[in-house]
Parts: sequence; structure tokens; C-alpha cells
Amino acid sequence: MPYDIAAIVRHTGITIDELAYLCGVSRTTASKWVNKRSTPHVLIAKKVREVLHDLSVAYINETLPLRHASDRIKVKDALLHQNGKRRRQPAYVRRDLLTAIGV
Repeated sequence: MPYDIAAIVRHTGITIDELAYLCGVSRTTASKWVNKRSTPHVLIAKKVREVLHDLSVAYINETLPLRHASDRIKVKDALLHQNGKRRRQPAYVRRDLLTAIGV
């Protein structure tokens, strides 16, 4: 994969949740990519490359929103076990980030 995922995340200021949502994977998977413990699977590598390309272009063109400047929308609700403990955290994505990269 020609893109350094960790560098793009660091430079663009996107969150792991945002990367996961844009690539269509879990937060855990996106975190593993950023921490260089794994790489995107062959079946989704093309989509990931496209997302990273769009993020890079938006960063270069300075069209990415500031990290704190926008309101976030909930894209995934928290998931609870039957005993009431949280199984999955809710995920939030900045509205203007989606607009900036054309999602």
C-alpha cells in the first residue's frame, strides 16, 4: 500500500472512528492500521487507498475542517451486552469532514 496510514491520520487530524467509518471497517481494525500492527486486507485495499487519497488531496488543498470546529453526527450507536455492560462504543464523525472529502 503506497500510503502511510499513520502519517495521513496524524497530518489530517482525523480520528480512528472517522477513518473506520470512511473505510467501512471496525474501530479496532482501523486502530491496527494506524499503529502498524496490520495492513488493509486485499478485498478492501482499493477502497482504503481511495479514502486515503481523498484525505491527502483535501489536506493538500486545505479543505479539511479543523478538528474541534464542527459538530459530530453519531454513525454507530453503543452496543450493549444483555447484562447491560457496553460492548461497543458509539462512533461519531464530523459532518464537514464528510462534505470535504465528498462522502
